[in-house]
Amino acid sequence: MMKQGIMNILVAFILLLPILIAQPPLPIIIASILLLYVLTYLTLVDLKSFRLPNHATLPLMAAGLLWNVLFIRGDAATDAIIGAAAGYLFIWSIREVYIRTRNIEAIGLGDAKFLAAAGAWLGWQTLPFILLTASVSALIIVTFQSLTNRKIDSKTAIPFGPYLCIGFWTLWSAKYVVI
Repeated sequence: MMKQGIMNILVAFILLLPILIAQPPLPIIIASILLLYVLTYLTLVDLKSFRLPNHATLPLMAAGLLWNVLFIRGDAATDAIIGAAAGYLFIWSIREVYIRTRNIEAIGLGDAKFLAAAGAWLGWQTLPFILLTASVSALIIVTFQSLTNRKIDSKTAIPFGPYLCIGFWTLWSAKYVVI
């Protein structure tokens, strides 16, 4: 148990290291710490239960919209609203097509709400990059797992939320932290 706590602190420190080095303005530091906390929570919940709960994704979306209205201003609010709608509709569309063609619910609406939250924070322009980062991350991890003798086939359930969190954090860091 003690080793796990030390490992969690080490991972948090590594993820926050760019913020400590870049020393962005205080609102970005505070938002980054809060985002890292929520993204870590969502990752752990999804890995355990294959769910991204509304009590975390919906406030995350609202906070992203507020962030853009209060701190970024200009066209950012419009980009955030479009990003939230586009993020949700993209995942929802893929889900609907898969349900109709395969009669299987393979992707949850939690993923759609999470991508809507990411779009609310970062704007619609970042959504393709978030999805690309998430997909490549998932592909690398799943490939590694299959090479280490973990049985993975077309019926293996893989939570996508952790990879969406990686995509979100990567784009957040690129947009606001790494200057």
